Amino acid sequence: MISTLVGAAVASVTTGVATWWTLSAQEKRAKRAQVAQTRALLQSISSEFETVLELYKLAVGNRISGLPDTGPVDLLWIAGSQYFPIYTANAAAIGTLDDHDLRQAVIIAYSRAQGLIDTFRMNNELLLRYDAAHVHHSLAPSDAARLLEQERLSALVLYGPSVRRAHQGLSEAVENALRLLRRHGAV
Repeated sequence: MISTLVGAAVASVTTGVATWWTLSAQEKRAKRAQVAQTRALLQSISSEFETVLELYKLAVGNRISGLPDTGPVDLLWIAGSQYFPIYTANAAAIGTLDDHDLRQAVIIAYSRAQGLIDTFRMNNELLLRYDAAHVHHSLAPSDAARLLEQERLSALVLYGPSVRRAHQGLSEAVENALRLLRRHGAV
């Protein structure tokens, strides 16, 4: 009877240790998988930032940097609607990043990028309205046509600083996010 109790105790302890070891190993595997998934997400975000920023610079960003500080931004840039597939597909996961500064920098960079797109859409509209008024005034000169052209140009000039601020804000936000992503080994 004592040997049965000792055997049962040894079996219980062995089972407990085996269970603990199995759960511990599963937890470690899950943690490694989570770390790998987070790293892949950060690398994807980094790639998306670098790609979108490069395409933007090639399209209009470099030319904005060379424009005078005042006056209209006489550049038409048609931005697509799906520039940020990584962000769109992973917004919830981005919200769970442990590093507050990184999470905030990523969200700010994406927000600034979307803000720049919206700003350019408005600038495009103002530019097209001005161009139409300019053509109308050229083809059918009149005081009313001249006044409309001046009003449209004035609106475009007044909106220019908004485009420049959005451009600068995007550049700063993306550079900050990329710096933090590099710090986390995502680049």
